[in-house]
Parts: sequence; structure tokens; C-alpha cells
Amino acid sequence: GHGGFGIAAPGERIDPLGLGTLVHAVLAEVKAGDSSQVSAVVDRLAQVHAVGPVEISAAGEMIARFQSSELARRLALAEASYSELEFMLAWPLDEPVEGGIFLSGFIDRLWKDQAGWHVLDFKTNQVTKKNIAQVAANYELQMLVYGLAVERILGRPPASMT
Repeated sequence: GHGGFGIAAPGERIDPLGLGTLVHAVLAEVKAGDSSQVSAVVDRLAQVHAVGPVEISAAGEMIARFQSSELARRLALAEASYSELEFMLAWPLDEPVEGGIFLSGFIDRLWKDQAGWHVLDFKTNQVTKKNIAQVAANYELQMLVYGLAVERILGRPPASMT
């Protein structure tokens, strides 16, 4: 193992696809809010997904920040939680046609608490205060589709989409 998520030389470029794949795989496997197994899971899944020390280091830092967040605390207390939930949504919604269009994807996390069901989509983009609004805007359509899929599955819209 790398014992501390690996060591990245300053200035090394991160493979964004490798980083995203690793972070998603780890977060699908570890219990929210519990950091005890994160390092071992990161190291094991880094080998499975063939990512290097730069991505291991960045993934470890991102996951550690998430695991100590209020959102992870709430997720740890969820009544129900599903990760990498696959869906297929017929389009148009009200009058699907045979041989028509289907929108499909994977919701990173669908979880339930007293307020209802929540959609959580993990992003590993590097953001700043200046560009966070633009980065978030790039994912609005994706979240809309997730929200529509959840509404079709559960018969009501999600309580939140994060």
C-alpha cells in the first residue's frame, strides 16, 4: 500500500478520467463518514483501475474532505442508500413511442432520510470561487435528467439534488 494515498511530485498532471473513476469507485464502496478503510480501498481500487500516485493522492484528499463533511454525516444516517443506481427513462416522458429515445445513466447515490429521497452526484472537477457557478451550470441538464428519473421511479420528485 501507499499508506497515505501516495506521493505526487509537484506539478504532475492529474488524469481527470482516472481520478473521477477512482473517486466514484471508492465512494460506492466505503461507508459515508467512515474514514478508517479509505486508504486501503483507494490503494486496492487504484490497482484495479490502473491509476498512478498523482490520482491516488488527489482521490485520497477529496474523499477525506467528503468523509468529514456534514453531507457525509447525513448520508451515514440514511434510512436507505443506493449507489451507482442504473436507470432508463423513455423520452418523451408523457408519450413514449416504440423504438423511441431512451435516456440512461447511473445515479451516484440515491438516499433517503426523514425529508425524503435525495440525489447525490459526485464531481471531481477542480473548482475555484470564480468558476464554481460555471462548472455547476455544466451539470444542470444531467441533474435534471436524474431528477426526472427519480420522479418516475418513486412517483414524487427528490427532496434534493446535490
